[in-house]
Amino acid sequence: MSAITSRPRVKAVSYTPLSLDLKSLAETRQTMRAVELHALSHPAAGLEPIEVLKASVIEGLNTGAFATKPVVIEQPLRELRAATTATGVEDARRRLVHVLETSHLDALSTAVGEACREASIAAGFETVEVRSAIDGQGLRVIALDHTGRALVSEVNVKDAHVSVETEVIGIGDDTCNAVLDDFDRALEARGVRADTTRAITGGACVLEAAKAVSHAMKTRLVPKPYNRRTNRAPVVARNGQN
Repeated sequence: MSAITSRPRVKAVSYTPLSLDLKSLAETRQTMRAVELHALSHPAAGLEPIEVLKASVIEGLNTGAFATKPVVIEQPLRELRAATTATGVEDARRRLVHVLETSHLDALSTAVGEACREASIAAGFETVEVRSAIDGQGLRVIALDHTGRALVSEVNVKDAHVSVETEVIGIGDDTCNAVLDDFDRALEARGVRADTTRAITGGACVLEAAKAVSHAMKTRLVPKPYNRRTNRAPVVARNGQN
């Protein structure tokens, strides 16, 4: 039996032990823009109009809403300061925001991936590996235990949103929901906030990463799923045979 939990839009990750406090890109944009508009409506005395525009962008940048490293924004920030027209300032701002948003999404997806890794361990999976997605746009968190169960999370970055889907495989009874319940609680304890849906897949893997893991489990020396109903111990399987 198999089940999957979906979080189509991660709203925030706030995990004190890791000093994480990241908001969604939509919320981060709103924060920066609100500060910019306030700066435009309350300019410092004596500034030329072009300098007021520049100052508003820098004020928005100084909110720290975006997760980024100073070296990442050095070049677009120089271009902003060197701009001599309103159009030049807007072009420089657009490039600066693009760099900020790309960096922020990368940090947010990395934080979600780390939270999934820790939540997988908390849910009872001893071996966890975090990989980059094939297209480079996200992460794959592969968690295994000694009974042949697997918990697979896909952290994706698409359309300015970070999403995470988690599928449990290798379970021969209806305890898959209990496994996902443990994982979901551990993920929420690590500050991952998102609307959540749950679906039973009927044993057929949905996630591409889960399909790959399932195939690997069938073609390697791995334990077969443990069935709590029959209380049967795992049986070693090779190439899908008993």
